[in-house]
Amino acid sequence: MRPRLLTTGAAVAATLLCAAAVGLSAWVGARVPHADSSTLGGVYGVACAATGTLLAHLRPRNGIGWLLVLTGLLQGVSVGTNAYGSFGTRFAEPAWPFAPVVAQAGAMTWLPSLLLPATVLIAVYPSGRLPARWWRWPVGAVSAGLLVLTVGSSLTQGAYDDIGAGPAPVALSETWWTTAGGVAAAAAVVAGAVTIWIATVVRLVRADRPSVSSWPGWSAWSCRSWSWSSPSRPRSGPPSRSP
Repeated sequence: MRPRLLTTGAAVAATLLCAAAVGLSAWVGARVPHADSSTLGGVYGVACAATGTLLAHLRPRNGIGWLLVLTGLLQGVSVGTNAYGSFGTRFAEPAWPFAPVVAQAGAMTWLPSLLLPATVLIAVYPSGRLPARWWRWPVGAVSAGLLVLTVGSSLTQGAYDDIGAGPAPVALSETWWTTAGGVAAAAAVVAGAVTIWIATVVRLVRADRPSVSSWPGWSAWSCRSWSWSSPSRPRSGPPSRSP
């Protein structure tokens, strides 16, 4: 019972963090209209985290709830760090503590918060587990690609300029290997996502039919289909005697 309470408490804490990010974003937006704040994005994060918390409490072994909690937490981090970093580096006098670091840390966390539900969540729905072992490859490609894109994009001056003012605390120089890494990561995300979507459509189509490898089920389905398509015929045999 105690482990379940601990996991539920962690999910509730993530939801409260998202709610705090919404409050900070609304506070910054009310005082500085041009600050980088997104209250609507925070509401999306709270909704995802709250739904995931409920699912994680009711079915802790189902990964969908925890995936929704992670999605909401990433969006909440994005909204909260953007509001804190934007106001703390551009408008606060004096500047807020660690505002540049906070601004850069959450600069690109919005990306996985939008793509994870559209890819990994579809792959594990509705059981919370992958349908087969080979699904690990596209899901792993999407996850690894998103990690590289999120971290690599956050460590650029361009991503920091969208939120904070001044030089970024850490800025990767634009070289051939950083460009190649970004292209490879983006290609992995696209390939994995397309594979997941196509495999999901195939799985849904097959769910309406019996498996081809199951001979009795396939035979029954074929006979039923033939009986539906063929016209009705009179029953053969000796004619019945009239009274």
